[in-house]
Amino acid sequence: SFCTLLVKLHTRAAMPTLAVSKNFLFKLLEKPEYTQEEFDNLCFEFGVELDEVTSQREIYRREHAQMLKDPAQKKALEAKLKTINDDELYKIDTPANRYDLLSAEGMAIALRVFLGTLPVPKYTVKPAQLSMTVKKTTRGVRDFVICAVLRDITFTPEAYNSFIEYQEKLHGGLARKRTLCSVGTHDLDKVKGPHFTYECRPKAEIKFVPLNEGATGRVLDCAGDGLAEFYKPSKEKVHAVAKYVPLISQLDTYPVILDATGQIMSLPPIINSD
Repeated sequence: SFCTLLVKLHTRAAMPTLAVSKNFLFKLLEKPEYTQEEFDNLCFEFGVELDEVTSQREIYRREHAQMLKDPAQKKALEAKLKTINDDELYKIDTPANRYDLLSAEGMAIALRVFLGTLPVPKYTVKPAQLSMTVKKTTRGVRDFVICAVLRDITFTPEAYNSFIEYQEKLHGGLARKRTLCSVGTHDLDKVKGPHFTYECRPKAEIKFVPLNEGATGRVLDCAGDGLAEFYKPSKEKVHAVAKYVPLISQLDTYPVILDATGQIMSLPPIINSD
């Protein structure tokens, strides 16, 4: 009916959401004494919305609510919840075209500029000291690569976690779940420059230790169905990157980024090396 159509047209679309520790955000704003009402008003004036106040513990509780029905699982859930941070978490709805607001740091900068407590940041792009050669073998696979170097960066645990979360937000939204592009970050002190290469190689020639596998020593051998087998879900573990494997697993050649010594730095859009 016409009325039903109107209801559908006016249904609120899901908006990108920033979930951030209240204490971390207020520290970045350099105003830890904000009340919730004051911050809610600031969000309204700026043009975003404080949608929910929760915590990591509460989110985990909701996601695993079915465990409460079984006494044994309930006990396990309660034990797990005690290990999860219970600090207040702000969930802030943001405009769909403001990807800069999807990190705590980006939100803090925008709000401080709005309040007049911080000038608009100015970033300087300097001539490149490093080079990236893109081989023709990448054509028709994942054709392009863009590189940048950020110097004098120091991560605290909070800042590092925020950075990784922001990267995944970009993957999930702008990058369309890594189908359009993917972002990889490397410690420049741990790779060899100044010349890097982006190319496609036959699967059988790709072997390296993936990120977070250094302690286990597991080597990813991409020959045959090696990539799919390496990240095949099991009862013990489901790898976070497993859902991206089908993006390239059926190809005969895989894209890789190499440093000046020929060491594999990354297998985009799946995983970096350790």
